[in-house]
Amino acid sequence: MLDVLARSVGARVDSCQAFNPNVGEWARQQVRTRLGGYRVIVSSADSKAAIEVKGFDTQVSFSVNDVDRVCLLNRPLGMPVARLAFPVFVAATSAGEAGTWLQEPENVSSLCELSLKPGESLQVYRNAVVLVGRPERASHDAVLSLCRLADRLKDLDVTGLIEG
Repeated sequence: MLDVLARSVGARVDSCQAFNPNVGEWARQQVRTRLGGYRVIVSSADSKAAIEVKGFDTQVSFSVNDVDRVCLLNRPLGMPVARLAFPVFVAATSAGEAGTWLQEPENVSSLCELSLKPGESLQVYRNAVVLVGRPERASHDAVLSLCRLADRLKDLDVTGLIEG
């Protein structure tokens, strides 16, 4: 699956050895590229893939459909999110920002565009979004959807963003 994605973005498939606690498996292959001003890393393990879009700054952090094991976004949001069929998890300190962001219909539409399935999850960090799903999810369309989500998340008044 990564071969098709790599060709569509003009990149190559490289071997890797990376463990993502949210995937629960070692990734063996990855594609790295830049798209729409973002750094994109797509990693593939045996039964799951992780699509990561980095290069923005936001005050919002949450996880959809499963707890996050990296930044401990593991507390239920505690408020319903219209049109979102999956639970939302937050850290104790980020519930307010996440709740406010998730009340905007356009923001929820960006999440719904991802069409999460049972067993898939989305993590929103302060500098990245990560979709964890079946290997077939590692597609150009999914990467573009995550880039559009990153556009909705990023703070427009941030200056001096440090990458890395």
